[in-house]
Amino acid sequence: MLRSVLDESAGKLAQHTEIYVRINGIDSDFFEQDLEILGNHAGDTAGIMLSKCSSGAAVQMLCSLIHDRKTRRIIPLIETLTGYENRREIMSFANEKGYRLIAFGAGDMSLELGIERNYDLVVLQKIIADLLIEARINNVFLIDSPSRILPSRGESWKEDLLKECNWAFENGFYAKMAVHPAQVESIENVFSKKTDDEWAEEIIRHFDNAAQTNAIRNPATGDYIGLPVLKSAKRKKYGSDASNETKN
Repeated sequence: MLRSVLDESAGKLAQHTEIYVRINGIDSDFFEQDLEILGNHAGDTAGIMLSKCSSGAAVQMLCSLIHDRKTRRIIPLIETLTGYENRREIMSFANEKGYRLIAFGAGDMSLELGIERNYDLVVLQKIIADLLIEARINNVFLIDSPSRILPSRGESWKEDLLKECNWAFENGFYAKMAVHPAQVESIENVFSKKTDDEWAEEIIRHFDNAAQTNAIRNPATGDYIGLPVLKSAKRKKYGSDASNETKN
């Protein structure tokens, strides 16, 4: 099935979106076969999501095996305790090689911890917080696990999914994976806020209209607005790195 999709559709799809294929980890018996399929099909159009990424060395090994394919992109998937322990070297090496996305897998992580996959649990919140902080330190961006909330009778599942997506967005995740086409709309509605946010435009406008200062009072709400708020607004408006932060 994968061969068929890559051979017949990858070129057309690549014009509209980036394609990634999730492969088995480097310790798997199927790792080399996965790379062989990707090597013989789809050319350079498909990136690779490396499951159960345990170390920076794993990313480095994958890089060395695909070194002749300059445009091949990689998303390391941190979903084991070993990967969590080595999160700094994974993210640092990924950023060094120009790979800006890291994914989090809650299912396997919870399995190793021997707990239910529930983001209300302190231990999972601890792991997520550490990964999110480390991602920002290394200038990479974390993608949240796919939701287990699937379409069901009635509309309540959409409300639950939006709540989950908002939690991920507000805690600093860059995006969220999906396992069902019906999930995509809710995910996009939430995560599109990072570039289409009226709040960001309002904050920037207030600063632009104010005297040269690093802090002002929001004329609409009366709230204090400092330089960190302005930078956050510019990040939302201009992109992940807030590259247009010239008025500091």
